[in-house]
Amino acid sequence: MLSILTSMELKEIENLSDLARLSLTEEEMSKFGEDFDSILGYVKQLGEVADVSEDNFMLTNRLRVDEVNNESSSDEMLEQAPDKHGRYVKVQKIISTSDE
Repeated sequence: MLSILTSMELKEIENLSDLARLSLTEEEMSKFGEDFDSILGYVKQLGEVADVSEDNFMLTNRLRVDEVNNESSSDEMLEQAPDKHGRYVKVQKIISTSDE
C-alpha cells in the first residue's frame, strides 16, 4: 500500500479542499502539496523500517507475582461486617424502583 503513495497533484488538493469545505488560494494549495509530500515521505520511511514481530522482543511480566498474604476465612470476614443476614453482608439500598 505504501508504494502507491506519491505526491499529490493540484486537482487532488482541490478535491480535498472542496470536501473539507476550505477555500484555498493557489499559494496555499502549493504549500499544502509540499507539506503533504513531506508527510508521505515520512510514511514511506516508516514502511521501510524492518518489520518488528513479537519474536524479536523479550516479553516479560512487569507486574508483581500474586501472593496470598492474609488467609481469612469467610466466617472471619462476616464477623467484621456491621450488619449481616445469615452468610450475607447487608448493605444500604442505593437503587429504588418506581414501585416504592
